Amino acid sequence: MLNKTFKYFLYVLFIFCFASFALTNTRISFSRPGSLIRMPSSYSVNTINQYSIGISNEIINTNTYNRAQSIYIHGISSSGMQYGIVYSTHAQTNNSDTSPPSEISFHFNHRFYETEKMHIMAGINDILFTSTSEHEVSLFVSLINKGVFLGSKKLYILESGMGFGSGKINNDSHNYNDEISHKARFFVGLNFQTPFLKDKGGVDLMLDFDGKGTHLGTKIPINKKLNINFALTNLQNISDLNQYSDPVTQSIFSDTPGIALGLNLLIPSKTDPQAKLNAIDIEFETDEEECIITQTKAMRNAPLSLDAQCKDQALNQFVKDINNHFTTLNDSIIVIEQANKVHKTQLLENNYQINMLQDSINMQYLKHRISESELNVAMKHLSKSLQYFYLEDYFLALNEAEEVIVRFPMLAIAYARKGTIYYQMGDFQNATLNWNLALKHDPEYEEVQNMLLNIKREIENNNN
Repeated sequence: MLNKTFKYFLYVLFIFCFASFALTNTRISFSRPGSLIRMPSSYSVNTINQYSIGISNEIINTNTYNRAQSIYIHGISSSGMQYGIVYSTHAQTNNSDTSPPSEISFHFNHRFYETEKMHIMAGINDILFTSTSEHEVSLFVSLINKGVFLGSKKLYILESGMGFGSGKINNDSHNYNDEISHKARFFVGLNFQTPFLKDKGGVDLMLDFDGKGTHLGTKIPINKKLNINFALTNLQNISDLNQYSDPVTQSIFSDTPGIALGLNLLIPSKTDPQAKLNAIDIEFETDEEECIITQTKAMRNAPLSLDAQCKDQALNQFVKDINNHFTTLNDSIIVIEQANKVHKTQLLENNYQINMLQDSINMQYLKHRISESELNVAMKHLSKSLQYFYLEDYFLALNEAEEVIVRFPMLAIAYARKGTIYYQMGDFQNATLNWNLALKHDPEYEEVQNMLLNIKREIENNNN
């Protein structure tokens, strides 16, 4: 471990020495902690308790290789404080400016309010340690959206930020002789995270507007620890690229466009939180406190809890995110369970209706089959009754007719048959009674009507 730390120290020392001899603006692209290109932005929880070193160049003229350059060291504490030290040199303002000044500056950013979707950051930047120019710190407050998933597969993430800043946050001329602006200006930044080279950290596309200039850049990962940064600054003045305001003296424009190039190397600390989060039993331990995650099965919405004394922001954020996911998942499960109950109730009701209809259909079908069967039997009895009638076996004929009436009490032809049999037997009273019953069930039975008229005439003739 000591050899690895010593190797990083030598690497930092080499870059620092190289930068001190280079012709190297206070605010170089990518040099401030937590910056997109030039604007303050968020940081990843995975970088807490880690450090990064890097070098950044902003070339304002490729023909004369006039550029500003910086070397920086950034870190993020366990409490979420971002801090950085930047050594930078200005670009030459003209061809007689052979030794542009250099300076060392300190920068501090911190989140002081946070929700699930956004957080608010504030910071003090550009605290100069050594500089011949006027000293003025830069203050800013920014509102950061944590990211919006884009696309059907949610492979792209758009992070946005906006805020106000003073000093060199909103006005940092390449000409270090220009007066510093004392006005606070509005700034906005966008970071579009893509899935390209995701296994190495992902390619990011960035866009800044600092109140005066617009800057476009990208971060391309070489591996999970090393990134290449590239940007075009002051795009609104892109036509002035490689141009001087005075070609003879090679005097530069205050907001000349530039090409920014840089490298950033992430150095994992001894207490790398990501390694701890990947452990089965998560336990964070620092010099001052011990952070222990506990699980409560009874709490469905927030099963994980952290002791109140723990100040490790990475672990607190991890627990908060896990509990938020549990809350969302639990709410979704409740909604699904309620929907399932409704569907089950509707299904039972539909099945009941289907069973009722099926029973009704079966009943109607059964009644139809029974009616057909009974009707066939009745017709057989009527046929036998007629046969016995012609054979003058009137008692058997009456029995067969009676069998028909038992099955079909409202069948008019059965009563008509009984009336005819009684008439042939000379029993006019029963004949008349049955014929009247036949007319009751079928008032338009003409044959029966004629028989009753005939009996009436015979009775009248006999009386006369």
